[in-house]
Amino acid sequence: MHMRSRTILVLILAGIFFTSLAFSFYYRISPTTDAKAYTRIARNLAAGLGYIEHYENAGDPLRDDAIVRVGPGYEFFLAGIYWFLGGENWSVIWAVQAILRVLTAFFIFKLSLLLLGDEREGRSVGILAALIFAVFPDFIVVGGMLLAETFLMFFLIIATYYSIKLLNTGKTSYAIFASFFWGVASLTRPTAIPAVLLLAVLLAHRKRWKLAFVSLVFTILFIGGWSLRNSFLYGRPLFTTTAGSYALWIGNNADATGGYDKTPQIQELVSKEHSVELSQKAFRDYFAFIIHRPFKFIELQFRKTALYFSLLRPMGFWLYLNGKPIDRLITIGLSGAFTVLLFVFGVAGVWRYFRENIREKYFLLGAVLLQPVVVIPTYVETRYRYPFYLFLVFFAAYAVWLLWNKKITPKIILWVFILFLVVSAIDFLYSGDVFIGRFNDIRRESFSSQMRYYREHVKS
Repeated sequence: MHMRSRTILVLILAGIFFTSLAFSFYYRISPTTDAKAYTRIARNLAAGLGYIEHYENAGDPLRDDAIVRVGPGYEFFLAGIYWFLGGENWSVIWAVQAILRVLTAFFIFKLSLLLLGDEREGRSVGILAALIFAVFPDFIVVGGMLLAETFLMFFLIIATYYSIKLLNTGKTSYAIFASFFWGVASLTRPTAIPAVLLLAVLLAHRKRWKLAFVSLVFTILFIGGWSLRNSFLYGRPLFTTTAGSYALWIGNNADATGGYDKTPQIQELVSKEHSVELSQKAFRDYFAFIIHRPFKFIELQFRKTALYFSLLRPMGFWLYLNGKPIDRLITIGLSGAFTVLLFVFGVAGVWRYFRENIREKYFLLGAVLLQPVVVIPTYVETRYRYPFYLFLVFFAAYAVWLLWNKKITPKIILWVFILFLVVSAIDFLYSGDVFIGRFNDIRRESFSSQMRYYREHVKS
């Protein structure tokens, strides 16, 4: 690697680490909702009580509903740290996740060199991609939370890197690495499974049967083992957890809006029944909805697609920002600006990169396209777009480099931007009341903050 490029990369990686730590220790975000569940499960695992969310169910795990949480990759990751430390320590988790962010940026750079070569283009795009990843506010914020996204993104990027190395060289060692990393990613989020299946299919198509099998080994072991454990424990076939059926049900019913909006009926059933029993009803209702309301189902997929690709869905409505209107506005503004950058330049970069020699790039194209494809059928939340953002980081940097070097015209960027404006307009037509409500909430929060400041400072 060129010495100047190496120096810049080291500075970016150091900046990622210290920025991540600074954010985490400044806000010290306490776990809520999913994060609270993950840390409870991890705490019980580390204490030897088993995979349960509520410690009082240690003697009877069938009463516990930890199985409804997506996982268990991240929960075991947390549990391992808690066990090693002899107790719960969020500071260490934040530090480890800062290191994971550094490693993710490093492999983004390595992926750029792999795809574009170790020359000026590959180095420049790699450094720019690492820089975009470093300053993207969504990634900084989620790294300061006890959520699975930072952990997942590291394993996604390193699994993708070794998968492409495997396809390029056919080395068994790369197949083992890719298999392990895809296995951990799949155990963290089953949405990673289609990508490793695609890798195996491409290898099988080349008649590399041994490599195809090796690439699947760890996913089969991890996912198969966890599914068997749960199936025997609950006395019925279960694929990983009950979260998948639950997500399909929430995202596909007559009153669904595309997001995580539980109807009163679903909320009542969730509060009364165990998720294992409820998962069967969820699947029945999901397929009944498709059969009896096919046009409504199709419309919902269209609506969720618009929601997923909308520019109007920045991050900034986390609970830790309550009572901090200035922080919230800054977060929303920066997240919105970078969302536009990633979507517009990223998609332009995808179009330009895959325009030539596409047969040699099937796996990467599939890995990119699968990110929205595996989410949209369930329900869409802003943070569920982060794995897609991870890939767009590289392609956005690639498009910026092409534009800077006059290898694409600004007209292409403009047309992509117009396309996303149309998609965002559709999202607004569907969810205008949500946007107006959030705007009013921000306005009221800002007014309350001003009045509080007036009472505390001006009157005194």
